[in-house]
Parts: sequence; structure tokens; C-alpha cells
Amino acid sequence: SRTTMTDISGELDKEENKNVKMKVIKMFESMDINKDGKLILSEAESFFKSFKTLTAKAMFNEVDVDGNKEITLDEWLVFWNNVIKSGYTAADVEPELDSLMMGEAWVDWEDGRAT
Repeated sequence: SRTTMTDISGELDKEENKNVKMKVIKMFESMDINKDGKLILSEAESFFKSFKTLTAKAMFNEVDVDGNKEITLDEWLVFWNNVIKSGYTAADVEPELDSLMMGEAWVDWEDGRAT
């Protein structure tokens, strides 16, 4: 079965979540140092300022569902879409995204995935 963008980011495509989606994409692009469309651990480590290795590993544990040591934009969008589907609102997620964009530590979301 083919995965469509709607499956990937259905919640993020809703009007009330458009700022979340914009920030999520901006954060991915900020971390993707070599602009190859994939995040690797070292890129994530150089993005975060506090608890670099711990934070990057926690993020990969939650987001890299296929375990191939790379996070694609699709995986990234699926993760954040899942966070919203798990009951978080844009008001919950946006301040955390702002903190993450400043390099703060990764948050373990109550989204059915473990770090």
C-alpha cells in the first residue's frame, strides 16, 4: 500500500496546525546540514546545544522508525503528525518546537512511542 502525504501529515495539514507544520519543516531543514533530505545522528548532535548526544539519540529512538540511522522528512512529518493525533494541540507543541529550534533538549512526548 502506498503512503500518501495525507497519511503522513493529515493532522498537520489542518488549518489550526499550519504553524506547527511550518516549524517542523523549518527545524528539519535547519538540522539537515548537508541538505541531502536526510538527518543523521551527527547532524542532530551538532544542532542541539544541551545534552547533544543524549538528545540526538532520544530523537532518533522516537523518530527513526525503520531503524536505518537516518530520518527522512516523511518520517519527521509522520512523527509530528502522530504527536498531534495523540491529543497534543498546536498550543502544546509550538512552544516546544521553539525550544528545540534554539537547541534545547528533546522532549519525550506521550505519543505511544518510547525514547
